[in-house]
Amino acid sequence: MPLTRLVLLSCLCFASVLPPAHAKLLIKVDQANQRMIVSVNGEQRFSWPVSTGKNGYNTPNGTFRPNRMEAEHFSDEYESAPMPHAIFFDNQGHAIHGSSERLGRPASHGCVRISPRHAAELFSLVERERMGNTTVEITGGVATTVSPAPLPAAAPLPVVTSPAPVVSEKVAVVRRGSVIPADVELEPFVDAQIPALRRYSYFVSPSNKIVVVEPVGRRVVRVLER
Repeated sequence: MPLTRLVLLSCLCFASVLPPAHAKLLIKVDQANQRMIVSVNGEQRFSWPVSTGKNGYNTPNGTFRPNRMEAEHFSDEYESAPMPHAIFFDNQGHAIHGSSERLGRPASHGCVRISPRHAAELFSLVERERMGNTTVEITGGVATTVSPAPLPAAAPLPVVTSPAPVVSEKVAVVRRGSVIPADVELEPFVDAQIPALRRYSYFVSPSNKIVVVEPVGRRVVRVLER
C-alpha cells in the first residue's frame, strides 16, 4: 500500500474516535434594548426579549463565563422566587433564568430574565456546547457591581389548606435533591402565594419545615422555613 494512502487511512481512523467538537456559544445581552442575541460559531441563532436589573439592582456589564447551572433553583434572597433553568455567570449570584414577568423592560433584582421556554432552550444549548465554550457579554447598562440591598419584607408562606400529612421518620433529615420515599404522603400546593409553587407538592418535616417536592420523581427542590 502506498505510504500516502496509509497515512490518510490512519488519519481517518484517528479522527473517527475523537469526541465531537463543541461550538463556540455567545450570549449577548443589550440592556439598552432589553434584548438577548444568541450566536453559535458566529452565526446568530436566537433573538429574545429580556428583563434586566431595575433601578437600584443594576445588572453588571462585562464579559463572563458561566460557572454553575441549575434546572430547578429558588432564590436564596428574594422570597424563594423560582428561577428555572438558571445559568449563573458571576460570583455575586447573577444568573440568566426563566420568568414571564415584565419582559422587555428593566424589572429584575439584577438577573437576566427570559421567558421560561427560551430559558429551557438556552439551558439545553449551553449543556450541549459546555459552559467552557460559552461567553456571556452584557452591555448597554451602567457598568457596576450591584451593592447588597436591604432584603424586602418576607412574603407570606404558601397557604396550607389541609392538615399537614404525617411524616415518616425516614425523612427526618432532608436536603435539596433527596428522593422522598413512596410511603410519605404529599399534599398539593393549592393556594400558594407564589404561583410557580403550585406545580409542586409538599410535606412538613419533623423539624417543622415545609419540604417542596417535585411530584413525579419525588425529588426535593426546596426546604422552606415556616
